[in-house]
Amino acid sequence: MHSEASYESELHRSMPDNTGHLAIYISEEECYIACCSRSFFLTRLAAYKRNKDQFPHEFIQQVFAYHQDLFARNFQSTGIGIHTKNFTLLPAQSEISDEEAIHFLTQSPTRQPYTNLIPTADAKTVFSLPVHLVEVIQQNFNEFKLFHCSKFAIENCFTSGNVFIHIETNYFDCVIRKNDQLFSATRHNYSENNDLLYFLLLAIKDADLKPEETTVHATGSMVRHDELYSFLEEYFAGITIQPIAGNIRFQSDFEEKIEAYQYIVNLLNENY
Repeated sequence: MHSEASYESELHRSMPDNTGHLAIYISEEECYIACCSRSFFLTRLAAYKRNKDQFPHEFIQQVFAYHQDLFARNFQSTGIGIHTKNFTLLPAQSEISDEEAIHFLTQSPTRQPYTNLIPTADAKTVFSLPVHLVEVIQQNFNEFKLFHCSKFAIENCFTSGNVFIHIETNYFDCVIRKNDQLFSATRHNYSENNDLLYFLLLAIKDADLKPEETTVHATGSMVRHDELYSFLEEYFAGITIQPIAGNIRFQSDFEEKIEAYQYIVNLLNENY
């Protein structure tokens, strides 16, 4: 199976069983698989993109089938991060049940609800997955932790400023904090810089913040003084590129841009 990016270190090949941590990132178009050693050195990473003629669960099934040798190892933990638009935020003590929240969003009996608590924001993320995808995951793993990746964006916002964005190739996550409380967390598709700017300004306006007084904290596929950075810089008080969070280390033979795999690194860091 063809991968968009692939890395494997000598450390991985010598890693004993019952050690290390496995992480899997699943979005509508992509799947990343990575693992690190017990000492939190990145030892393997592979990235795949879905063909347009594949259903998402068929794509994940194909990727998982290709990695059966890896999955046969006994890792200390397995974390699976999901990026789907079918999610909402609720106060941690909300009286609305997870099932009610997801049913309101999807109106579909073919999706299964899950919840992630976010103590820093006194909130919880409620999200749903297609039953077919859940079945594929359960067929491959007996034990795993499931996360909606908005959890990491929200946590990053609470350790940075009032406005946090995580940028991928065709979508970005936007989290707004106001008066030390979580105000909004949204995900938007974009194809041009103007699209990203529009949704970002709209989120800031909804929070009654002023762009010219706002510093935007960013992670993901944007680097200082690239085209997108220079474009956004004109509209805000400042743009800060956040260092990648966590404690994952990598050896000199890892040549990929680690910032492009922020969420899967966050998943590995959940075990630190």
